This record gives sequence, structure tokens and C-alpha cells, in this order.
Amino acid sequence: MRRLLGNLERALLTRRLVTLVKRPLEELIPVGVPIPVHFRDRQTPSFFFTWDRLRGLLRQSAPAEVLSLIQKGEDFRRLVFSFRSRPPVTFSNGVDWTLNALEDPDWNADLHRLEWMVTLVLAAHVSGEARYAREAARWLCDWSFQNPPGTAPWSDPFEVAQRANTLCWLLFLGREHRDFTDEAVEACIRVLVLSAFWIHGTLEYGTPNNHLFIETIRLAQIGLLFPEFPRAGEWFRKGMSLLEREVLRQVTTDGVHRERSSFYQRMTVEALLELFFLCRANSLRFPEVLSWRLEAMLLFVMGIFRPDDEFPILGDGFRSDILLRYDLPSLGGGIFPPSSLEKRQSSLYTRLLTNGGNNAVLGSQVPMPPVQVWKEGGVAVFRSGDAHAGNMLLMDFGPLGMEEAPGHGHADCLSLELTVEGRPVVVDPGSYSWRRAPALRRAFRGTLAHNTLVVDGKDQTPLHGFFGAGSFARPRLRRLEGGTGIRCLDASHDGYRRLASPVVHRRVVIETGSDGWIIVDMAEGSGSHWFQLAWHFHPRLALQLNKESATLLEGESVALRLLSSAKWPVEVARYRGCRDPFLGWVSWESGQLEAADVLILSGNCTAPCWLVSAFVPSGSGRDRPVLECDSDEKGLVLSFRTDFGLTSAFIAWSGSRGGSFGTWETDGTLAVVREGADPEILSWDGSVRCFQPR
Repeated sequence: MRRLLGNLERALLTRRLVTLVKRPLEELIPVGVPIPVHFRDRQTPSFFFTWDRLRGLLRQSAPAEVLSLIQKGEDFRRLVFSFRSRPPVTFSNGVDWTLNALEDPDWNADLHRLEWMVTLVLAAHVSGEARYAREAARWLCDWSFQNPPGTAPWSDPFEVAQRANTLCWLLFLGREHRDFTDEAVEACIRVLVLSAFWIHGTLEYGTPNNHLFIETIRLAQIGLLFPEFPRAGEWFRKGMSLLEREVLRQVTTDGVHRERSSFYQRMTVEALLELFFLCRANSLRFPEVLSWRLEAMLLFVMGIFRPDDEFPILGDGFRSDILLRYDLPSLGGGIFPPSSLEKRQSSLYTRLLTNGGNNAVLGSQVPMPPVQVWKEGGVAVFRSGDAHAGNMLLMDFGPLGMEEAPGHGHADCLSLELTVEGRPVVVDPGSYSWRRAPALRRAFRGTLAHNTLVVDGKDQTPLHGFFGAGSFARPRLRRLEGGTGIRCLDASHDGYRRLASPVVHRRVVIETGSDGWIIVDMAEGSGSHWFQLAWHFHPRLALQLNKESATLLEGESVALRLLSSAKWPVEVARYRGCRDPFLGWVSWESGQLEAADVLILSGNCTAPCWLVSAFVPSGSGRDRPVLECDSDEKGLVLSFRTDFGLTSAFIAWSGSRGGSFGTWETDGTLAVVREGADPEILSWDGSVRCFQPR
């Protein structure tokens, strides 16, 4: 019934907008002068940049940035479109707005987002060539005529909202160029006012995720920028009010968007930043609750930024997207040390967003600690070494996503990523697409596509369809401790309690300083089960299986060694670019597949049981590492030795405590001792003592 009523409301709204299309704009927006004259000449409200600063900001562009803009502009002028990592598509007889290139609806969505027209106008500004502005004006008018309300580009409120933002950019950049025609200015204004009516009438309350979040921002944005529009004040007030509600509901107090997708985290942060800078440009108060959450969200984005200048991919998403405009690290202000930002030139869009002024959103210097944890958001990061050539381990211990809107979450609880000496090693394979190839969609969302444990071939959270999910695996952070050399995280989830013989997956991560990382996977419960542990590696690396270990090669050099030990006889398998089973792929751009090695360690065992992996960086003194493990009714004992030192640990089974390990003993539930270089003792809820003289 709700869907029926929604469809009826949309049909009535569409009919109303169709009638508005036929009315002269001067009747809808009575400003006393021709519409193009008014919107070219008016000075307030302000967009992000001002005309007196625009030319200077454009001149600050690096030669490579200017060249890239002109090359892209020339392609678009010739109607050559390269979207979604797809081969170029050329229109020879005008733009075919209905084309789904390679049957990819996302390709068509990018065509209708009209960002390419903004590129044309920017190319006109930086090159001085009027033809780019004329082509942008021509195709905007054509789009407006060919795609009135009621046609496919208006069906998705989220797309309408994001296109409205692009039209704002197009209008405020285009109005300053004499070859961006008056007809194009009118088309911009007409589509913007129709878009505001449509967004207001179709807000996706039934999809309370990034869609509703961004739709409320765009509604407020149009109300703020265009007070001449009918109901502008109402749109601004409603957008701001709904946004405050959605920010509190969708964003954790520590700044993680509850969809738990780093891609949508970036997209919502960028949209919120745009509203922040618009309010600042127009001397409007930005609500405190939005400021606090924006700061927390930006801190999280910066906290997970990798040493290789890439964002990790958590949940659904891609490295790049036509809707992601800004260089967020340069907007991090005091998060990064000045030395790490000196080499970074902010992008043109970022300079335009800030009008070339102070771009630090955070009000004070915020240090980047070596250990960061977002307890409510469910993410932890260990860092060591240089900002750009150091190590970083990221661990996901959060839920799949939003229970009311689980579509962009992956069954990846307790998965991790590892970057060593500034180079990604253990990676998340990505997403491929969420509107194509159901089998691939299912594979990339599933647990085996992540660096975590699979029990009995089942996903930790049941998945169905393109966006569905069943009862979520519930995570638990048991403890996290960061010393000067040893760091330790202990977490678990109950996703496999639903099995006939229930088990809980528990993962303990121990960073041992310069020696590497120990990953302990424990299955606590009962019954015989088939276990699989996947390690997905960066495509540049080649996995070489040895008798007692595995080696990751980069060219002819050793990048990392992997040792493992388990309670059961382990079957070892390597896959790269396999179709059946579908393993050994990464997809970091929409629709793109790249072969990469994945190591699967598997076997049958009766719970409780364990599997330990040790990742050892290459280098002198770490050529012959040794990992030894054993267990009894009290817990797991391990030792990890290199020429630099010995790391020993005791991990008690849940409900137990106390045990001996090596020459040490503890009455607690978890203890780690590092001997040799950089000695250290780490213990929880108990003491540690050496019972045998060294």
C-alpha cells in the first residue's frame, strides 16, 4: 500500500512539473528583469567562489591539471565519453541520452549527471577557447529539452539531487563566460527549480541511507542559493531540519557513517562540506550538531587514509567516482603534520570550494596517533613509520551496515587490510558493480571475498539479492591496547551461532614492532566444521608457495613472508583470475576486474580450534622467521621468532584464564611478551611473570 501511494504521489507531482515546464520562467520566478540578466548580474547569495577570485584560482592550476582539463574538454566537445573505466563511446550524430553503453546503467547515469559539461566550461576558462563553453551550453539545452520530468533521468531522487548540485556548478561557472548562452542559463534555472520541487516531493524516507542524507543537503542548498525560487525558504528549512535528524541517525558519535562504506563516507562528507562552505560564504550559522559530526567524519576519513595516498575500500565502493570532487587530505587541516601536506597541491575543485582561502575545516591541530579506534564505528588502525612510507593495519570489527538499509554493506566483519612500507599488501577486493552481474555482485559482497574466516562455506551474515541481508553478525570489541612496540586488538562476532553446531569467530591481532604482525583466528564453540581463511593480495604481488611458508614477490624482490600454523592439517590453495570458483580478482573501479593472488587456507576441525598467520616484512634479520603454536584446555600458546627478538603470547579460551607460555606465565586472559630488541610486556586483567631464569 505504501508503494502504491508513493507511486500515485509521484505521478501527481510529475503531472504538476510537466505543467510548470510549459510556463514562462518569468511567471515562476518574477524578478523584474530577464532571467539570464538577473542570474548573471546578481552578487548574492554567493557560491563557493567569487568572480574576482575565479581567474586567480584557475591560474594556480598546475600545468598537468590544465592539460588534463583541456584534453577531457576536447573529448567531450567531440562527444567522446569514457565513464566507469569503460572503453570510450563516441556519438557521431548528437548525444543519445538513452544509451546504456555495454548494458551498464551506471554508465548512463554518469552521462546524465552532466559533470562533463562542468569540465567543458572549466576547459573554456583555462584555455580561453570559447568553443568549449558553447558546446556545454548547446548540450545542456538539448538535455533539458530531451529529458523533461517524467522521463528516466527523473526517476531516481538521488540522481536528481546530485545533478542539481552539478547544475549549480555549471550555472556559477558558466554565467561568467560570455559564450555560455542565455538559453543555457535559463535551462539551468528551469531544471534547478523543477529539481527542487521533485526532491522535496520524493525524499527517500524509505531508503534512509546516503540517499536521504544527500537529498536533504541538496534541498537546503537550492533553498539557500536561490531565494527567488517559490518555496525556497521552506526548502532550506526542511532540508536543514531533516539533515540534522539524519546526521544524528546515520553517523556514529565517532564519525563513521553507519552504512560502513568508505566510499559513501567520502561522498556524504563531501556533500556536507559543500553545505558547510556555502553557509560560510554567505555568513550563515552552520548548526553545531552538523559541525561536530562533520569534524568527526572528516577525522575518520583522514584516519583511514593509507600511506600510498589511497583510501581503503570498506563495503561497497570504488576508488574514484564522477561524484567525488575534492582532495579531502588537503581539507584535513591540522590532522596531518605540515611536512606531509607541503608536497600536496589541492585540486582545482578543492580550491574553488574554499575560494582559495583557509581550507582547514578542523579548528585546531589534531595529531595522528599511532593507534586509533572508532569503537562505535567498528574500525581500528595501527600505524608506524613515516606518513608516506610507513606501515598501516586497518581492522574492521563493526556490523555489516544499517539494518534498515543494508544494501551497501559487505559480510566482512573482522577483515583487515595491511600496508607495508607505504605499499598495500593485504587488500579488500572491492565491489565490481551493484547493478550488473548478480553472481559477481554476490561474490564481492560475500565473506570469502574478504580477509576473514568462513565457516562451513557460509557468509557470516546471510546475503540475498543485490542489496539484501539477513540477521547481522553482531561484533564485539573485547580489548585493544597499544604499547610502544606491541599493539593488540581482540574482537569477535557471533555470525556463525546460527549453525547447527554454533561457533564464535574471534580474531586477535598482535603487532610486534619491526618483526611484523600475528593474526590469530579462533573458532570457539562445538562440532566439526569446514574452515576457510582467505588472504587477498595486491595485484602487483606474486604469491609463491613454499614448503612451510608463502612468499610475496614484487618483481624479483621479496615484499613479505607469510607463515601459518593451525590445529588441523591445512590445505593450501592459490587462485589468480579464476572464474570457477570465482576467486583471485580485485575490482576497485566500477565494472573493472583485475587478476590478483588470493591464498585460501582450509580444512576440517572440531571446535574449539585455531589458525595463526604471521606476516613478516622483508629485510635483514627476518629471512628465517619461525612461528610455533600449541593449545590446551586453557588456551593458545604461540611464539614468533626473528633475529631481532622473540614474541610470545597466551590467549585464553573464552571463560578460561591463566596459563604458561614459553618461560612465562600469567593469571590473566591474554598476555604478550616481547624479548630482544625493544622488550615489552602487555597484559590484561592479570599479571605476567617469568618462572624460569633467563
